[in-house]
Amino acid sequence: MQLVVPLPSAPAALDTDRIALSLAPLRLDYFADAAWSDRAPGMIQSLIVESLANQGRIRVVTRPSGELRSDATLAIDLERFDAGYEGGDPPAVRVRLVASLVRDRSAFAVRTFDATSRAAHNDTPAIVASFDQALHAVLGELAPWTADQLAANAPRP
Repeated sequence: MQLVVPLPSAPAALDTDRIALSLAPLRLDYFADAAWSDRAPGMIQSLIVESLANQGRIRVVTRPSGELRSDATLAIDLERFDAGYEGGDPPAVRVRLVASLVRDRSAFAVRTFDATSRAAHNDTPAIVASFDQALHAVLGELAPWTADQLAANAPRP
């Protein structure tokens, strides 16, 4: 089985290297003087590819390439990737991905993965650690779900 993982789609507010901060519902801001090493969709794509490859259940996991013909595509919608103070201080980090496994332009499996992690302290290192925890929890569910769905829906010879 060969799986391609394109760049996740994300709203403009999350398609940035800035660390998103929610001070009120429906309003995103950003932490001052703090940034990811890459735009959030690119960073998450790399982590998804690595997570799926490391579990060893899918023969080939890669980003899109004109050289590879894939058996399926894992399309990701990044819906939440922010730290919010609505529930108090320190903030709670929320990560929500909607994953769709696609073959021949039709989705054959769709699932939402959601995790929240409250920062231990109200400082950037603790908040970044909470992003890591929440994303790790999401990827810990996404990887086996993806492998299970691919196995259950493998094309029959």
